[in-house]
Amino acid sequence: MPSDSRIERLTVVGAGGLGRTVADTAELVGMWASIQFVDDRYPALNSTLHWPVVNTVKGWLESSETGEQFVVAIGENSTRLNYLRRLLRAGMVPVSIVHPKAEFSRYAKLGVGSIVLGHAVVKIGSHLGQACIVNSTAAVGHDCMIGDAVHVGPGAKIAGDVSVGERSWIGIGACVRQSIRIGDLAVVGAGAVVVKDVRNNALVKGVPAREG
Repeated sequence: MPSDSRIERLTVVGAGGLGRTVADTAELVGMWASIQFVDDRYPALNSTLHWPVVNTVKGWLESSETGEQFVVAIGENSTRLNYLRRLLRAGMVPVSIVHPKAEFSRYAKLGVGSIVLGHAVVKIGSHLGQACIVNSTAAVGHDCMIGDAVHVGPGAKIAGDVSVGERSWIGIGACVRQSIRIGDLAVVGAGAVVVKDVRNNALVKGVPAREG
């Protein structure tokens, strides 16, 4: 029989709903022979569905060789980015995961540790930073610049030539008009329609989206 060319193991950091979604996606990608979780609720939490939770993050780092592949699947943007940077410094290897049924242009760029889920779209010329999430059925139009640890929520639509600053959140079902600039640490509420620029740290919501 032919040898199994898959990488031995992927470690998913965070065993919540997003973590399970990412593990499911990783299984569909098929690059890894096994998937395990690390989560700071261990040992009270020692499994999630059929996947084992093997350690806390600190315990995993202390007991593992450098060079192991991992992905951080924690929804809170700053926490996700901080874990990515911590594990990079420790010598672990981050992976990016794109669902087989996502549309990701061969002329777009994907930062390390980023995740693109099922039926999402990332168009030509767009650039995702590190630890980004483009959630299910979300769309990122052409020539967008998406900063580190941005989360584009399920069904959100970003038109072409938009920039989104790091650690910002585009809520479920939101729409962003072309050529908009969204600052760092901004939040676009669920279902909002953004037709003008959004400043750093702002929360905007409604149709059209306004602060408050």
